[in-house]
Amino acid sequence: MDILHAANNPSDLQKLRMYADEQRGKWLTILNDGYDFDRTLTDQYSNCYGRYVAFCEMLQFIDTLEKNNERTN
Repeated sequence: MDILHAANNPSDLQKLRMYADEQRGKWLTILNDGYDFDRTLTDQYSNCYGRYVAFCEMLQFIDTLEKNNERTN
């Protein structure tokens, strides 16, 4: 399921929200735990941080879609 397909279907959008929230939590845990990389290894840290930020942005976009759906209904 992609975000464009889910945009007009509240149940799909909710599933996508749960997935994005789960993934955001996963990457935040990895960042907080330091996992198995030294923070000076910027490539590994940047990769994890980038994934965390991407899921944060996805959740913000889902919020916007939900608000737009509420206005049109």
